[in-house]
Amino acid sequence: MSTEQTTWVESTQGVTHTGDGHIYVSLGGAAHEPRKPVFRQLPDDQLRWVRRVLVAPVNMGRARTTLEETGTVILDGAPGSGRTATARVLLREHHRPGGAFRELLPAEQDESLRDPALVDPGDRLLLDLSTAQAGLWHAVRGDLPALRRTVHERRAHLVVVMPHDGALDPDLQRYRVEIGPPAFPLEVL
Repeated sequence: MSTEQTTWVESTQGVTHTGDGHIYVSLGGAAHEPRKPVFRQLPDDQLRWVRRVLVAPVNMGRARTTLEETGTVILDGAPGSGRTATARVLLREHHRPGGAFRELLPAEQDESLRDPALVDPGDRLLLDLSTAQAGLWHAVRGDLPALRRTVHERRAHLVVVMPHDGALDPDLQRYRVEIGPPAFPLEVL
């Protein structure tokens, strides 16, 4: 006499069971890791190189002082004034173990800059909006106070490169530094 062997298939909420034995399925919601924001990272050797070749623009000292005293500086100036390179150099000068250099990319992520997960202790953050359209600049401008608070709480540093001719809220004016071409343009050559 033979015994009959069977295999059965049963689907319960996306789980398939084949064969004999028990299967345990959690009916609770799946735990998802929160999505980490999108960053652009630059290697430290590239930041060192930019520091070595940059000829300091007008008001570089004022930008350094503002960043040192407040943890934030907002760079303004004419296109071609070297604002992005200056921002990278300023952040490179604040290199400390434990913090990373990261460029925030608000146009490429859905989160607002209000998310505290954007800032780790000791980070050096660059927010380059030099080519941002008016809509993006307007949205980011509203998030800057919350981002600044998180940067301050986590003892990080933030350099914002604002669009040329962009408006800045009055309460953020004290962080704004207008830079210009080097005082001695022949040094650039």
